[in-house]
Amino acid sequence: MEYSHLHIDTTFMAKDRNVAWPVDIFEDYEREGKIGRLADTLYSIMGYIPNFNPLTKKTAPKMAGKMKAEGVDAAFFFPV
Repeated sequence: MEYSHLHIDTTFMAKDRNVAWPVDIFEDYEREGKIGRLADTLYSIMGYIPNFNPLTKKTAPKMAGKMKAEGVDAAFFFPV
């Protein structure tokens, strides 16, 4: 797995992706019955976004629509 970011050192993510993208942890929770099924699609957005208008006007509504179509009940946000 490869990670790229202009403003942070990503070597820690190469060692353990769960510090920024806790998919393995949530898959464990799913197997243990602590949560329901994970959605088929998972999303990631780079944190440094100087012009957030396209994100709020286009990208986020599209993501929300796709999540709704997949029957997502909850979303988790992890700032890095």
